Amino acid sequence: MTETDDPDDMRQIMRDAHKAWLDREAKERRHAAGALLLAHQFLSHRIADWPLPEGLSPARLAVFRALNGREPCTAATLADYMRIQPQSLTRMLAEMEAHGLISRRADRRQGLIERTELGKQLAIENLRSGDARIARAMKAALSHEEVGMLQLATTLLHRVMRALDAEAKAEATQSAQTPAAPAKPER
Repeated sequence: MTETDDPDDMRQIMRDAHKAWLDREAKERRHAAGALLLAHQFLSHRIADWPLPEGLSPARLAVFRALNGREPCTAATLADYMRIQPQSLTRMLAEMEAHGLISRRADRRQGLIERTELGKQLAIENLRSGDARIARAMKAALSHEEVGMLQLATTLLHRVMRALDAEAKAEATQSAQTPAAPAKPER
């Protein structure tokens, strides 16, 4: 019987090979995550440098994107979708209302937010301009097949975002269920 014929040795070799495979897969995921974050940062900086129409800022544009297809909605719903605190949104909504970009109306004790015609027009113009700019860059840099790959990547990124949301929700639930440490008595 040779050394590799021993079943225990074979099991250990298989465990070691499996662990090496898992380690390599984890390393590849970490590398992909880092590359994704870096690409997001670079793209976000490029987009932030684009000229915006009077009355719009990147933050206000983010509100418009979030409102798209969800209006009218409450500030709490909007903040939840945008993953920000409602208090962070309050001042921006007041400024947008003062510029005539959104309107608020009461509905059963809830304030509902929606874009005004001016707000819709500015948002549409800007979104079309941004979409067109990115489409031109894609045409210049990517083949038809690569555009398809980018569309698939977008779908996969949405799945990753849902997984991140689920993880954050589980962490919040767990921390809410974990009792606070008792206060230490003063000496």
